[in-house]
Amino acid sequence: ECLKRWIKQALSSGLRSFIELGHKFIEKMRYILNWFKKKITSAISEGFNNKIKRLKRMAYGYKDIEYFKCKIHQHCGLLNPRLNTLKTT
Repeated sequence: ECLKRWIKQALSSGLRSFIELGHKFIEKMRYILNWFKKKITSAISEGFNNKIKRLKRMAYGYKDIEYFKCKIHQHCGLLNPRLNTLKTT
């Protein structure tokens, strides 16, 4: 309720920055409120995405997609280096 009231004030403030922020809150309100309801974020998946992007930059583009998948598993902790197999959970 407080968030909705703040958004309404921001949108009617006449200040471009507050109006833009109010629209952003409207777009993301579902995700913001989800945190308070379920204490769940997308931080873990964002972390994996960041690792994959960094690996891709470091590799200058692997030509073998299977090797790239293997490197992703290795960097994301899904490979057991001693057995050289995928972990099953």
